[in-house]
Amino acid sequence: MAIDLPSTPVYALDQIPPSIQLAVPVFHQPNHVDLILEVEISVELFNVTGRIQLGNGLPTLVNSVFGWVVSGETTQPSITTPIICNIATVSDINNLMEKFWSIEEDSVRSCYSVEEIACEEHFRRTFSRNPDGRYIVRLPVKEEVIVNLVDNRRTAIRRFRLLQTQLARNEELNQHYCDFMNEYLTSGHMQRVEENQSSPRPCYYLPHHAVVKEDSTTTRVRVVFDASCPTPNGPSLNDALMVGPIVQENLRSIIMRSRIRPVLLNADIKQMYRQILTDHQSNNLQHIVWSPSHEVPLYTYELKTVTYGTASAPFLATRVLQQLAEDEQDNFPDAAHVLRKDFYVDDLYSGANTIEEAVALRKQLEALLQKGGFELRKWISNESAVVQDVAPEKKAVQSTIDLERDLSVKTLGLHWVPNTDMLRPLVPLNDDPSDFEALTPGHFLTGSALKAVPDYDYSSTPFNRLRQWQQTQKIFHDIWKRWHSEYLATLQPRTKWLKAAADIEIGRLVIIKDENSPPLRWEMGRIVEVHAGADNIVRVVTL
Repeated sequence: MAIDLPSTPVYALDQIPPSIQLAVPVFHQPNHVDLILEVEISVELFNVTGRIQLGNGLPTLVNSVFGWVVSGETTQPSITTPIICNIATVSDINNLMEKFWSIEEDSVRSCYSVEEIACEEHFRRTFSRNPDGRYIVRLPVKEEVIVNLVDNRRTAIRRFRLLQTQLARNEELNQHYCDFMNEYLTSGHMQRVEENQSSPRPCYYLPHHAVVKEDSTTTRVRVVFDASCPTPNGPSLNDALMVGPIVQENLRSIIMRSRIRPVLLNADIKQMYRQILTDHQSNNLQHIVWSPSHEVPLYTYELKTVTYGTASAPFLATRVLQQLAEDEQDNFPDAAHVLRKDFYVDDLYSGANTIEEAVALRKQLEALLQKGGFELRKWISNESAVVQDVAPEKKAVQSTIDLERDLSVKTLGLHWVPNTDMLRPLVPLNDDPSDFEALTPGHFLTGSALKAVPDYDYSSTPFNRLRQWQQTQKIFHDIWKRWHSEYLATLQPRTKWLKAAADIEIGRLVIIKDENSPPLRWEMGRIVEVHAGADNIVRVVTL
């Protein structure tokens, strides 16, 4: 018991005969309880014939094996004792659980900074759409910094001359670079301007350089514009731009949510940034100098779209996607939901429960994105029927390639094998055959494998024996256990035994199961020899 008994001193000692031997001589003073007896035991301890009534309003003396015990009521003087009682009430269990999960959720921001709020308000105030449906945005500048930008044309020219020297040494790179810039010009994404055109607004020149991406299936060489180049006065264009808040969900949530659907769908938006126009007030901040060769004069151009390399470009591009979903949600409700929830920058990673639903979703997404001037490409799915009618140039994997090969597609930083629907597990960290360390989720979370001991499981501990933090942990474990056992298993049918999987190969990294040790201590091994059975299926290997 948590309280002392009696709660206040008892004034009845004068009425107790001196010959009485009390079991507890100090019964009249408040003290803690040492022992609580059951009724069946207490009956055997007391002598019902040995009773002494002390008087009206006074307790009774009862004889027991321990001695005389004082029992009954007593009249006490009025004593005011302050009592403090703390109580917590729950009016709505749903709100409590929602708050609990919002605390546990990763990478969720509850509020924006002052600058992010200003950037969002600037977007809502200045964006528009042209007759073709394309969005027109204005760069969110910091007025107190933009006034300090000075002409950096000489810096841009010097950087371009160094670039020309570099390109002259590599004919293939030079050709790719010129093709990229010519395509930029013919697409209407930049236009030539006269150098002597004066403007009351600040002007900024973007130096540019080449970035080679060997594993790209579309454009190996891209031109990146350097908006962080400082001006002679100090600040760069990026210093004068507001970055803006993150308006899309985090990558982990998108991937985990997509894996609960049996039919996956993946694509990306072609040149997403360049499909969003910038208004005339922003074009002065996106000037470049360009010439395809030393024999051609150097001209000035202005970029007319959102430019990769500027600090505000990610916000403006992703915010336009959110705005497109909001503007067109009445016409494309399913696609608008996916556009809001299942896009990470320009990558789509979503799915459906059936092939028919996936095809309908794909077509609706294409129609929705076209309303904003965007084009989806690199379509791929773990079910070939979903992308069967997609034009070959819009597929991530051409139909002429043998899909029986272990062909993987890199999406959102992961290698996905559509044919087997696998996000590659047990990927070696390096090519050293003697190194058995594999890529794990811990490398994404902490940069190394998870080797810490898991939290203590309080699920079997009585709730009233736990402290406040332990009680919270117990609630968390109980909810997760029920989620895992009762709900998670129902989200996706088990197709492991219904589809043919790729055979085991020599050199593959595997986990060696040990019945006498926990999974965290299982060793890694590499297959050096395979032994096929009568049906040519490998079930036995040598490590």
